[in-house]
Amino acid sequence: MKIEINALEEGMNEVHFKTSMTELGYDEDEEKMALFPHAIFVDTEIYKISEHFDVKSHVKTKARYVCDRCLEKFDQILESSFRFYVVRKLQESATEENDEYRVLDAHENTIDITEDVIENLLLEVPMKHVCKESCRGLCPTCGANLNLGQCSCESKIIDPRWEKLRQLFVSDK
Repeated sequence: MKIEINALEEGMNEVHFKTSMTELGYDEDEEKMALFPHAIFVDTEIYKISEHFDVKSHVKTKARYVCDRCLEKFDQILESSFRFYVVRKLQESATEENDEYRVLDAHENTIDITEDVIENLLLEVPMKHVCKESCRGLCPTCGANLNLGQCSCESKIIDPRWEKLRQLFVSDK
């Protein structure tokens, strides 16, 4: 996703992208392809003042997860926003990039936001994937999906590691 600098007018500019992981060149990365199989929408505002650019982007897509409780696949909307500044270097100087701004050489005519989009989407991926808060998960004995109904397993199975502790309390009485 490259933004042509020469096409921008002074002041506010808007650029909209609709893309996919395949179009971004990630078709070899099976993990990212499985996580982001849907279209990715990027709305970018670029405020241009001379050779300075304030770039603000909002990214939205549907991510596909596997529920950590019931192991069912589900889609969830994922959104992220990011902002950075770009300064065009017109002459040889000691200007270096940092986290707040980027420096483009005088001969560069595009601002590439591809890596920013992917990085910010990955940062928004939750640590725990749950299809819904009320997900009951799988039965620890038979593996049945408890969201689909109750299983026929005995409900009062005691972990054998705790059996000795239970005997201590029972023998005191």
